[in-house]
Amino acid sequence: MTLLPLVFLLNGLSVPVPEIDPADLSDTLQQAQQIAVSNPEQCIQLTESVQLLQENPLLPGRSTRSNSSGRLRDRVLLRNSRQQIQALIINGSCYALQERYTEALAALDNAEQIANRQHFDDLAGISLYRQIIILGLDLNKPIPAHHAWRRLNVLLQNNDLTNSELPVYVGLLNSALAIHRQLPELAREMLSQVRTLLVTRPDPQLAIWAEMLEGDLLHITNQDEHSLLSYHETLEQAQKNNQLLLQLQLTTRISQLFAQKQDLANAIIYAEQALELTQQFANESWQADAIIHLAQLKREARDTNLALALLLNASGVYKHSTRPQDLARLHLEIGKTYQQLHRYNEAQTYLTAAYELFQRERLPYYERLSLLSLAELYTQQDNPTQAIVLLEQMLNTPIPEQKNLETEMYRLLSIAYENNQQFDQALLNYKLFTNSQHESATTEEPPQSDFFANYTRLDQSQRLQELDNEKRRLEKEFGWYFKVGISAALLMTILGIALLWHIRKIRRLRQEQQLLRQLIDYDAVTNMGTSLLLQKELGKQQTSIWQPDGTASGHPATTMLLFRASGLTDLECRVGLKKAQSILRQVSHAIRQRMPEQCRYYLLSDRLLLCTLPEDTAAQYNEIIVRIENRLGVIMRKYGLNERVICGKVQYPFLSKSVNALKPVQTLEVCGIALAGAMQLSEKLGKNVWVELFAIDYQQAAFFNGELRTKTIEAITKGLVKVNSSEMQVSIDWNALLLPAQGKTETR
Repeated sequence: MTLLPLVFLLNGLSVPVPEIDPADLSDTLQQAQQIAVSNPEQCIQLTESVQLLQENPLLPGRSTRSNSSGRLRDRVLLRNSRQQIQALIINGSCYALQERYTEALAALDNAEQIANRQHFDDLAGISLYRQIIILGLDLNKPIPAHHAWRRLNVLLQNNDLTNSELPVYVGLLNSALAIHRQLPELAREMLSQVRTLLVTRPDPQLAIWAEMLEGDLLHITNQDEHSLLSYHETLEQAQKNNQLLLQLQLTTRISQLFAQKQDLANAIIYAEQALELTQQFANESWQADAIIHLAQLKREARDTNLALALLLNASGVYKHSTRPQDLARLHLEIGKTYQQLHRYNEAQTYLTAAYELFQRERLPYYERLSLLSLAELYTQQDNPTQAIVLLEQMLNTPIPEQKNLETEMYRLLSIAYENNQQFDQALLNYKLFTNSQHESATTEEPPQSDFFANYTRLDQSQRLQELDNEKRRLEKEFGWYFKVGISAALLMTILGIALLWHIRKIRRLRQEQQLLRQLIDYDAVTNMGTSLLLQKELGKQQTSIWQPDGTASGHPATTMLLFRASGLTDLECRVGLKKAQSILRQVSHAIRQRMPEQCRYYLLSDRLLLCTLPEDTAAQYNEIIVRIENRLGVIMRKYGLNERVICGKVQYPFLSKSVNALKPVQTLEVCGIALAGAMQLSEKLGKNVWVELFAIDYQQAAFFNGELRTKTIEAITKGLVKVNSSEMQVSIDWNALLLPAQGKTETR
């Protein structure tokens, strides 16, 4: 069983967060960073006010009268940019504390982009680190977290951070990610690397965080006794160093481990310590959640009146909460407590209010928790029909990952059907309940009611009768079958263990294969699509069936723009590997800026850049060509490289009346022919050129039977394929693009 920390500890992975140096912050941002935990709403207001100031024009009405005044203005602009990045980072952190992850990621991503443009690598690293803390929580979407992790590692490798503590923070983050994904071997390796880093960069506070992660690692490997000892030792060290946040997380973990061991007395002691610590943070939401946690333990210990008093006390804190989900969780716990006190009217009021709030906030797990509590309440009130309606509603909208809810649902359904005199349905749901219990990882069986015991005895009676009938038939061969049965049971046990081991190994290999397959689809330096990814995309388009009017289900028409930047040819030979990689990253970043979201970019062999546009953005391709030419020209001039950019353009499907005649790969080859024609013009004129090939309505697909390049050029020369170019006054010698052998064949 995995630890379930309090809600306020789920705002990110359990790792320390590097803060911005207060000496580098303005007075307003210093105040915002200080109150981030205690008052995140006020923190957001302060940081947004700083961002509004940065958006105003700087020094309006001034003209640069000298070099010194220009340098002063540049320094002021640079300082304002740094303050804007700092405000965005603190703003995103405060949004994360309020569980508003969409706004948090938007602010942090904006901060990363500005920091990269201004080369503030320290702020870019902090922004990426905080993004990974949020993205790493979602196990169902690992790709965004992986991309952010790659960008952070590239930043660490390409910058001199020998005097920075960021590598240690990243090591702790990698360990926490491995623990969160239930990968103990990887987590153990990452923690070993962190300890090695702490030898060269000793930091007592980060060392204590590493010790807490060691306790988490022991817990996920089912060594709870050792985990408790590790947590206790780490808690003593955290108390000596006055690390309040670490003490809060440790006391919460210890409390929940004791609760899992049914040692409620010790669990309550540490829950009370956690509540005292939340009061020092002055965060009302954290304090109310700690009160709820303590009340749950009191209710489990049958101290129900005190639990109700605690929850009603927490309602006073939640009265000022701006998050409806907090109030909904409180209503759910108050309803359960009233239900335990047999005050059913009050319980129904609070549980219904909790369900409506969870439904409005789209929190399906808590929504189903409240439905289960309502169904149990209706069962206790002798209203099985209403309970069945609620439970059947849950059955029609299941959540596969919530196995414990499914088990409880089948248990309540079986009781409700029995009370409603529907014994067949009751027996069916009880069997589903027992099967679900066996599939779960629980080590203890819940106590059975008389209803369950009766049906268990019925199943046993039927089985006994069947065995008695079998005995009469097999009495003479009993001894032989006994020996065979023992041997078969032993063999099946061995085979079962081997099968489980192989299934686990195959699952791990499939996960690694899927991850590697995703990695090879994108270039490691530019993060642009590779030829393999392009091949997959073209294959998908090829499988779709085009209609005669040129439409296809799920695959609209696509415009292909193929660019050749002369400066990128043999780049490593001219500037060296490291500098070439830096230039390629700048090229990738430049061509992605302010482009339509539907555009896709691929880096092909010989450093050819392919841009594909869907039909609804095809009208912008002239603007896109000019934009890419300008941006690549700026980068090439910066490094003294050839600035010339040539482009070829076609559209798929190429033939409007015979849309299935040319496949997507063949259309790409036609685009290469257009690029070759553009290169010929560029050599003549010595400047940027683009050439477009397009088909007319009455051409025939049969004309393209044969060698594609020869047939395409022949179609161009005969006027069946039209040519559009940025330099229409200069003609292209298309026959010169044929190979010598092809030229001779064409002459004959």
